[in-house]
Amino acid sequence: MELRELKKFLRDYNGVSARERDLRREIERVNERIDAVRDVSARTLGQASGGRNLCDVTYIKAEKIIDTYDREIAALLDEIGEIQRGRARLNGLLDMLDPEERDVITARYLQNTRWDFLPQKVHMSRAKCFRVHDRAVMKMLNG
Repeated sequence: MELRELKKFLRDYNGVSARERDLRREIERVNERIDAVRDVSARTLGQASGGRNLCDVTYIKAEKIIDTYDREIAALLDEIGEIQRGRARLNGLLDMLDPEERDVITARYLQNTRWDFLPQKVHMSRAKCFRVHDRAVMKMLNG
């Protein structure tokens, strides 16, 4: 990984938790749609007066809709898995840092602290913040 990629990875992490939450909500909504299709299908099949053919056609259409929703859920779960792998990767990178470095990286990237406010937040001089930041980034790149 290059420096630019690492910094983008760290910056982008902020939106990851919200994205995962949105994906989980979407899975809930899709599951509700699946339940609704199954419920309508069951009622239609139970009350069908057109005979076996109507029941078969309705059942086949309902199953196609449910299969489509199942594929949608699988894609959402894949994206959640990707987010979780990214989170594990980030935790691995942060684990290789000492506490001072972790504080600077966390404040700068995960909490979106601007350089102007970083020294006050981590209780060190601006120059030291830059040195600690650069050292931490190099550790993460080489680790």
